[in-house]
Amino acid sequence: MSDTSDPLLSPPKQKLGEAVKGAEAPIVDMDQQVRVLICDDNAYMRDHLKTMLEADGLVVAGEAVDGLEAVAMFDELRPDVVIMDLVMPNLDGIGAINQIIAIDEDARIVVCSGMGSNEQVAEAIGAGALDFLVKPFQVERVAHVIRTVLPGVVSLQGRAGGID
Repeated sequence: MSDTSDPLLSPPKQKLGEAVKGAEAPIVDMDQQVRVLICDDNAYMRDHLKTMLEADGLVVAGEAVDGLEAVAMFDELRPDVVIMDLVMPNLDGIGAINQIIAIDEDARIVVCSGMGSNEQVAEAIGAGALDFLVKPFQVERVAHVIRTVLPGVVSLQGRAGGID
């Protein structure tokens, strides 16, 4: 007779965002809310992203209109994921990424920008972003990307993949 309360016999529990070996996507506990900070100076884009994310069961923890506000809100709210535009007033997205990573080197940042040159992508990834969405983006890709950058998921980009 086996005792399933024995930790050696019980299967390990998956953590939020943790990928199962061989799985295409991370395991996401739908009971645990994923909190997202949206950083974009365009009110329409913030509203559009918020509507999309909430429709997919994600929680918008806050909305920042510039890089300085993004850094302050990140420090206060500590969201699971940050969606960051690159072109914003007062402090651009790269500057905000650098400051957020200085606060928390494990911050999960996804850049969402209409300015998607190879140099900008490389600079954003080098600064600590884990993925890059180009505007206009495919609606179904946004929530998928957010879930794949959650803690526990190994990224092939940026610091999480060992590329600095």
